[in-house]
Amino acid sequence: MKLVYITSPFRGGNFSGKDCEKNIKQAVEYCGKACSLGVIAFAPQLYFPQFYNDAIAEERERGLAMGLAMLEKCEELWVMGTYISQGMRREIAHAKSLGLPIYHVGEPHDIDYYPVSSDNHQLFGQHSCVPDS
Repeated sequence: MKLVYITSPFRGGNFSGKDCEKNIKQAVEYCGKACSLGVIAFAPQLYFPQFYNDAIAEERERGLAMGLAMLEKCEELWVMGTYISQGMRREIAHAKSLGLPIYHVGEPHDIDYYPVSSDNHQLFGQHSCVPDS
């Protein structure tokens, strides 16, 4: 099975418990839908905050660094939604530097927008484009 890195906001526009709670629920939904399509979904925002406090700068940075290290083990990056947080920008930049396929899932609540074809063939994505074309 393909290992896919799922990125979506964790803190949101303003760091509050309600934003984080909503974003965590959404990330759980995204991972569940992705796994139902036959991939292994990894979302660092669901894992690292279990033992690193995102409100403490040093711990947040440790979690972000470990997330980037996990991204290196993944085969694709799926960017969920249209809001791109600061942490997500770092993940996208790192995926680009690694040459990983990056898929933007603009409608992550609708499973039809997930980048997995029903016949398991690779879908076109940004990685399919010729640079500077």
